[in-house]
Amino acid sequence: MSSLYCVMGLLKENICKMKVQLIYFAQIRQRAGTDSDMVTVPEGSTVLSALKTVDHGEGFQQLLFDESGSLRTFILVVVNGVLEGPHAILSDNDQVQFISPISGG
Repeated sequence: MSSLYCVMGLLKENICKMKVQLIYFAQIRQRAGTDSDMVTVPEGSTVLSALKTVDHGEGFQQLLFDESGSLRTFILVVVNGVLEGPHAILSDNDQVQFISPISGG
């Protein structure tokens, strides 16, 4: 079922919104304090822009983003089961998984 909806903007343009689910694993889940978020973003949003809509505190931000605001290179992004990058364009009802490497011995 689609959750995509559009509204008329002030300049008479359609503004369409969609829902995507952000799912966190390992250290990311610990820093977020939750296993997932459902976010509403503009149609055509990227993984990176969707992720930047959530606020789970400074520790979460530092783990995921570098000083320039880019997603850290060691964070894996999986969209609907396919390995993607932070600039992948999302669609309505996509599931985006964020996985950080696990270390130990």
